[in-house]
Amino acid sequence: MTCIAGKAIPPKAFSLSKKLLKQSPSEAQLRAGIEESRALGDIYHESIFYNRLAANNQIRPSEYSSWLNALEKAEGTSAALTSIKRLAAMRPRDSALVIHKARLYDYQSDYARVIEQWKKLQRLRPPNNDRGPSFFECLYYDPPAKFALAALTAPPKDWLDADEDYLEAVASLAWETSNRKVAQLSQDQLIALSSNNVDVYRYLKTSSPILNEKIDELVILYRNTNNEQPLLAAIKAAKDTNDQTSLTAC
Repeated sequence: MTCIAGKAIPPKAFSLSKKLLKQSPSEAQLRAGIEESRALGDIYHESIFYNRLAANNQIRPSEYSSWLNALEKAEGTSAALTSIKRLAAMRPRDSALVIHKARLYDYQSDYARVIEQWKKLQRLRPPNNDRGPSFFECLYYDPPAKFALAALTAPPKDWLDADEDYLEAVASLAWETSNRKVAQLSQDQLIALSSNNVDVYRYLKTSSPILNEKIDELVILYRNTNNEQPLLAAIKAAKDTNDQTSLTAC
């Protein structure tokens, strides 16, 4: 006799739960079937009971991960996507479903749709710009950097108004993917915010050979970090352009 939470289950209980699937089981009966399936290690029927809950729009957000985990293991990612799309149609403003859909698309290497989900999440939850990194933390432990960067910098201008943590994530991904333009933009914005977390080495590398156009930023970076390298670069750039006025405030 199988036990759930210390309570013995009659031998025929699970058999009855499976038979009820052919009828119209109540929410309580479906949940009982889930617990019985778990107790027996029957991932296939666990996914079926969960899927019926989802089809009836009775599944709880706290159950999304367990539901999709069972379904993916039993029937694969494509089946999980089909089911989550069906539930999302009934819950169009559920941001948790958007994140789960993005994760499943990532498993399929469908990065264009991952980015679509990111944009949808932005519409559902107007970004206060602490959403981006957490979105990717929810999806992957090791995200494909170029696609993560593409999503974090869409739409093209709004991300520049983000906070320091967000901009640092963009700067790091831009460096990793050799995206010079985004690296410069994100680092310049960090300097404008008086951040002391600018990577001086990376800033000098991505700004070269146009340091003569960034003397003011170099001086600010020196002040913010107390690192002499940007000051030396500013002095050299000023000397090369015969511009000493920018250095008088150092």
